Amino acid sequence: MSAVVAETAPRRAKTWDFTRLPAFVEMARGAPGRIALLLASALLMRPITPQWPLIVVCAAAVTFTQRRHAVAIVTAASLMTLAFWPTWYTDPAASLAASRAGLPEALSPFVRWGASGAALAFSAAFLALVRSGRPAWLCRHPFLGLLAVLATLVVAAQYAPVAIQARIWLWSLASALGGYIWILALIAGEQRNAVSRTPFLEQFIAVHPVWGSTGTPYAMAPKKMRRFAAASAEALLDSQIRGFRLLIWAEILMAMLMLYSRLVHGALGIPTVREAIAAYLGPGLPWTTRWLSLICDFFEAILRIAVFGHAIVAGARLVGYNLPRNTYRPLSSRTLVEFWGRYYYYFKELMLNLFYFPAFLTCFRAHPRLRAAFATFMAAGVGNLLFHAVRELDRVPALGLPQAVLGLQTYAFYCLILATGIVVSQLRSAPLVTEGGWLKTRAAPFLGVMLFFCLLQVFDDTRRTMSLLDHLRFFVSLFQPFR
Repeated sequence: MSAVVAETAPRRAKTWDFTRLPAFVEMARGAPGRIALLLASALLMRPITPQWPLIVVCAAAVTFTQRRHAVAIVTAASLMTLAFWPTWYTDPAASLAASRAGLPEALSPFVRWGASGAALAFSAAFLALVRSGRPAWLCRHPFLGLLAVLATLVVAAQYAPVAIQARIWLWSLASALGGYIWILALIAGEQRNAVSRTPFLEQFIAVHPVWGSTGTPYAMAPKKMRRFAAASAEALLDSQIRGFRLLIWAEILMAMLMLYSRLVHGALGIPTVREAIAAYLGPGLPWTTRWLSLICDFFEAILRIAVFGHAIVAGARLVGYNLPRNTYRPLSSRTLVEFWGRYYYYFKELMLNLFYFPAFLTCFRAHPRLRAAFATFMAAGVGNLLFHAVRELDRVPALGLPQAVLGLQTYAFYCLILATGIVVSQLRSAPLVTEGGWLKTRAAPFLGVMLFFCLLQVFDDTRRTMSLLDHLRFFVSLFQPFR
């Protein structure tokens, strides 16, 4: 599963792209031009990213101080981000437990900051243990250790005979650890090796980046992050111009998304896939509308993930980390594996590092094709399912642990089909068509990719409100035009 290389080669300046013109670069090199660049970036970032003031101030501080202070500045900005947004991860489980007990749903500041602070304190202690190499099993399998701690917290929060305040704390701690668990696992993998270790404060940039994140960390392990850090004033300038350019593109895509949503769902009245499934199982839905819901949702999902992904990566570039794009030309994909990497780069990288490579390096070494297939299944299948189960811990107090697990059957089927499709895409012996017109070499392969992911959307549902059989009925109906 080769990574998608994004924006690595310099491009020829285009007449419409003023940020690549030598005059613009020269203007941004001076202090007035750089200040104007950062202020313009703030205006573009404000409607998308809540932490835009901290990002811009951090970018200015990195720009107008010596480069050797850059890590300390970004670390300080990351700590301030934690102070303002302690529960950046979703934390509805604790609120749900409070609401059911007749308490206010809004968690107290003491719980919100305390749970996040406790999770970070645990992170520091956990990484220290991994760094020391004792116990040996924890050093060898740090991710399994993290999963064991999280599972213990969830079971205790659901079943322990404790007072409601203690239960709220347990759910808050579980949510906090669930938010940090993925980046902690990446850092722990580096801490096992003395050559790749980094100081704790530098690790904090990846744990709680000032540019923000989602359940999928828009960052890498600190050693790898260093490769993207601007090492000189010229590199910083290039990174900030790239961030500004990406923000412009994010604003354009956001305007397109708003117009697209109003046209598709408003003017044309085309439902989302989930609404289409519910309508089909109820009063019914025309065959053409069922297909239109799949196709329209496919392109809308690409626009949505591109907008917030571009904004987050642009923030990283403004502060001097020239990270790759999260979504990079997915419509140019000609294979399933290529689309999976281009559509959501950081999720794909997370699955590669935590599931694909460990499986590839340890299993079926004497059978190369089986080895690659099994590793891909672990990443796109098992890892994908586990990630979404951790992301939606609130379903456990809402439905109970057994039903929360069994209710994931639809998404488990989604992961199975996705992993199978990617394995087949990887193992295909037929080379891509490179001769012929655009329709033959580009359009036809992408139409096959689009059809696969459009149909797969039927099962991309983690709500656990409809059974797998209901989704299968809707899927079959797509091939029954007269029903």
